[in-house]
Amino acid sequence: MLRRFYARVKQFINPYMASLTETSISGKRVGEDVNDGNCKKHKTEGLPDRKRKVALLIAYNGKGYYGLQLNPGLPTIESTVIKALLDVGVIPQDHHDTPQKMSLQRAARTDKNVSAAGNILSLKMLLNVENLVDKINEKLPPQIKVFDYIRTTNGFNCKVHCTGRTYIYILPTYAMAPVEEICTLEYRTNVDILEKMNEVLEKYIGTHNFHNFTSGVKANDPSAKRYMKHFECGLPFVRDGVEFCVISVTGQSFMLHQIRKMIGLAIAIVKGFTQMDSIDTAFEPEKFDVPIAPGLGLVLEKLHYDQYNRKWASDGERPKLEFSYLRDKLEAFKDEYIVSCIVKEEIESQSMMQWLPTLHKHSFEAGSSVQLPSINRKEKPSDNKSSDENQSKLDNQSDSNTCTGTSVPISCELEKDAGTNLSTDSTNQNECSKSLLETDCNTNISTESTSVGESLETQSDIKSKTESLPS
Repeated sequence: MLRRFYARVKQFINPYMASLTETSISGKRVGEDVNDGNCKKHKTEGLPDRKRKVALLIAYNGKGYYGLQLNPGLPTIESTVIKALLDVGVIPQDHHDTPQKMSLQRAARTDKNVSAAGNILSLKMLLNVENLVDKINEKLPPQIKVFDYIRTTNGFNCKVHCTGRTYIYILPTYAMAPVEEICTLEYRTNVDILEKMNEVLEKYIGTHNFHNFTSGVKANDPSAKRYMKHFECGLPFVRDGVEFCVISVTGQSFMLHQIRKMIGLAIAIVKGFTQMDSIDTAFEPEKFDVPIAPGLGLVLEKLHYDQYNRKWASDGERPKLEFSYLRDKLEAFKDEYIVSCIVKEEIESQSMMQWLPTLHKHSFEAGSSVQLPSINRKEKPSDNKSSDENQSKLDNQSDSNTCTGTSVPISCELEKDAGTNLSTDSTNQNECSKSLLETDCNTNISTESTSVGESLETQSDIKSKTESLPS
């Protein structure tokens, strides 16, 4: 009975549905395509008042800006880009004033003066402006450039959906010179040193506890575990008479100062200040003293969206989040506005050259989170007047040897001697009684460090002074 009833209803419905299909084909609405008689709706850019979710690819030189993220009252990359979008007319004033309304998010946050050769912002904006990318760039300074945008899903978040980030660090090769050699801007590295550096960098690959490579994160914090996919030092190149190499690292995510500390410890190992197993020790829960390399050469290179592309762009209906077609333009911008600026500033300021002599101040020992006493920095006033005078002479001598010009080399051998003498004094500290440890030993260390920097006494003189310490 029911079967006959449904058959009669179907006879009346089928002609009606056929007429509806013909009407929809002959008078289809804007934004619809017809394929084999079936209407398929596509989200297009045709509606002038409809904002769309996009991934905006930008590159910039961060010099002169207080990082990427919005910071009220200070110039940042985001504030400059958002102002340009407002001027072009693709976002309203209230979205400029309250970026959360347009779901603004950044894929990788860069710090003050840090550059990016490819970063992504996700936001909602109008797309009804012809030559939109060119008009946005007209409102931006030359050191910030928008390269393209890609339509995404409405729920896309460029930070959450990012599965990997690639950074590069432009390193002067003299930073890898053995401690026994003289460091100058004319230094040229060799294959053995590059192989040793890559051997050290390979130790970081995999999932490890990087709590010692950042600040404010404890060993038992789950966020301290990070996964490194790739870490490699490339072949050297010469620019303006100075040899550089590019260190590339790809990881799932990074913590504050993590990359600079990984490179700082790698440099210390290659130069001979500590051993390879220091990296394994740094992964342990105990605190470990890790040097942090200068931030000048750090650049965000590329972002990876492998999972998003597999899930949402594998069927071909949505474009993939990858900008390989812009590789040549991105490389040209990076070379002109980022690499050339880093090379020029490194030659003028010599930040790496001034940082290298500080390596001997680190103990590279587990359980030590405090640096050894500085031999070129005043800490506390000494009770001994002669010590104050010696420290003043030492400061003057240290200032004259910071190699502010290319004609004044820094001896890596001096770094080794200073570090060796400090290590000898540390051995004598252990022989001191507990009652004298906080007074006499520290005083002797300070006096001995001063004598090393002031007059570079012979090893026999240092030995005689060491034997005079209280037992």
